[in-house]
Amino acid sequence: MYAVHIILLTGTMIWFNEWHTLQDPQDEDESTWQNEAKVKLVWGTWTYNTIYNIILLHHEYKQMRQDGWDYFTGSDGTFNLIDSVGGTLCFVSLALIGLDATDLWETTAHTTDQLDVLCSQALLLTWFKILFFMRGLSQTAYLVHMLVAIVKDIKYFLLVLVIILFAFGVAFFLLLRHNSNMYDYTEDYTLYDSPIYSTVAVYNIMCKPQSASISNLPGRNTGGA
Repeated sequence: MYAVHIILLTGTMIWFNEWHTLQDPQDEDESTWQNEAKVKLVWGTWTYNTIYNIILLHHEYKQMRQDGWDYFTGSDGTFNLIDSVGGTLCFVSLALIGLDATDLWETTAHTTDQLDVLCSQALLLTWFKILFFMRGLSQTAYLVHMLVAIVKDIKYFLLVLVIILFAFGVAFFLLLRHNSNMYDYTEDYTLYDSPIYSTVAVYNIMCKPQSASISNLPGRNTGGA
C-alpha cells in the first residue's frame, strides 16, 4: 500500500504542473483523448494522495495522543517524526498545488520557488519512510539502524543550524528591507518584509543554490524602467 502511495505521489509531484490542464497537443502524434487521459490521471492521483495523507495524519495524531512523549523518544521515534512531518508537508504541498491549478491561489515567482522547496522536502521524507520497512531485511537492517543512530546524534547540530539560519534571515531582513531594487515591478512587497519571510528566503537560497544569483533574488525587479 505504501509503495503504491509513494509511486503515485512522486508522479503527481513531477507531472502535475504539466498535465493538470487541457491544452492543445504539443506533439502532432498526441491525440486529444491522450491529453484528456493525462488530466484525469494526474487529478486522480492527486485526489488519492490527498485522501491518503489525511488518513495518515489522523492515524499519527491518534498514536501521538496515545503514546505521549514516547511517540518521539521511543524506539520508532525517528520514523514517527518522519511520518508526521512528511505527511504534513505532503498534505500542504498537495493542497497548494491543487489551489494553484484551480486558480484559487495566484502564485508568483516567489511562491513558486517556495512551493518547489516544500514539495522536494515532502517527497524526500516520504521516500525516507522506505527505510522503516528495510529494517526487516537482514541485508539492510544494520545499515538502517546505523543511519537512525546518526540522525539522533546530529539533533543538536540541527538546532545550531536552525539558529544560524534564523540569524542570517534577520540579517538579510535588516540589510534589504529598504532596498527599492528588491521590489517586484508588479508587486509592492518582497520576501524580506519580515524576519520570518526573510528566513524562508534564506532557506530557499540554501536549498536552491541558483537563487543566490542577484538576478534571481526573490522580488528583484526584472522589468525595464
